[in-house]
Amino acid sequence: MIRRILQRLAKVAWLLPGFLLWASFPPMGEATDCLFALVPLLWVARRKSPRTAFRIWFANGLFFWIATLVWMPAIVKNGGPWFLVVLGWFGLAAYCALYFGAFGWLVSQVWRWAAGEGDLNYPSPGRLYLRRLLAILLLEPVLWAGLEWVRGNFLGGFAWNFLGVALAQTGLGAPAALGGAALLSAIVVLVNGFLTSLVERMWRPADLGVPRAVRFVETLLPLVLIWGAYSLSEAFRPNVAPEARTALSVGVVQRNFPCVFRAAEENPAKIYRELLGSLRPFGCDLLVLPESALAEWGPVESRRAEAFAGWALGQAQARALLAGGERRVGTALYNSAGLYGINPSNRLAQVVGVYDKVHLVPFGEYIPGDKIWTFLQRLAPVGSCTPGTLRLLNLETDRGTYPFGVAICYEDTDADLIRRQARSGARFLAFITND
Repeated sequence: MIRRILQRLAKVAWLLPGFLLWASFPPMGEATDCLFALVPLLWVARRKSPRTAFRIWFANGLFFWIATLVWMPAIVKNGGPWFLVVLGWFGLAAYCALYFGAFGWLVSQVWRWAAGEGDLNYPSPGRLYLRRLLAILLLEPVLWAGLEWVRGNFLGGFAWNFLGVALAQTGLGAPAALGGAALLSAIVVLVNGFLTSLVERMWRPADLGVPRAVRFVETLLPLVLIWGAYSLSEAFRPNVAPEARTALSVGVVQRNFPCVFRAAEENPAKIYRELLGSLRPFGCDLLVLPESALAEWGPVESRRAEAFAGWALGQAQARALLAGGERRVGTALYNSAGLYGINPSNRLAQVVGVYDKVHLVPFGEYIPGDKIWTFLQRLAPVGSCTPGTLRLLNLETDRGTYPFGVAICYEDTDADLIRRQARSGARFLAFITND
């Protein structure tokens, strides 16, 4: 009886890596947990069969993603059918967990190759040790970063919670200047692989047929690679000369909205008047409002939205306004952000630029496949949105023109999208969301 209970508890304990990984991200934010959370799972992948590795990695991935996506039921408040929302929640969690399982299976296969299993011409100990080093230093980190890239791009992509994001929250994100979040994720896996190797050597050291002095390389090389990444990143950090820097005054008004495209039952003019009035003494170059700021006023390019923009700019005595709302072009629906300025000829506000959200939320802003099977569009909680094209907006001031990038809500998870904006010449990034 007691033995069965202990065996069941041991099985539950195998979900501890998934919990530690979840704790690496907000709301818990114990970011350093990511540096050792994968050690038990890597040990499994190196020691067990590919099937066992897949099963344990998938279970931890499922735990991690169900906990990570716990915000999804809130879509019910926005009109989404509860059964579809729950189905989307668990379906998306299972889909993302498949990448965990695939990684475990692939790494297990790598280590079977590294051990010479199935190799009729059994390699020499030296060659096998080189395979081991290759698995630790290159294959494990690259496989993880590669699967994250696929998850972030395949079928529209779901770029939520890359491992590199947790590392950046520790203040150790400098190598992102070299390779973005992908390189940071690879470094996290490399650190976990390094620790796994130490555990193996202390607990169950294998006879690899090489001198102990040679095995020291297994400890030294990961440290050298990590040190090299951080040292080299200093040379690639953007360094703007002090005389080229410009101070811009930005005012942010965050009226709280429950969900996308829907406004709370309250008097928006009264709330905005109170919030905007507090910014009047500062004369902001740019006034930033939330993702659904135009929900009560009309589509981004409508005259009502322009009229509201003029009123808001007057209330805050600001020069330009960035506000979110919907935009329709024919039958296409976009989640957009409009940039408004004052036309000097008639002193009325007008749209001077529009950014359409590029990376949409699956099962929130669209149902995968709904552009092919159009009946699915009726099931999208906020309507079936169309992805936009990446572009920068231009802020006009009396000191010059400043191109900037925009990220709307979920897009802040897409590190590659943000880097593309920076490479396109964005001087700063404006991020708008509802909550």
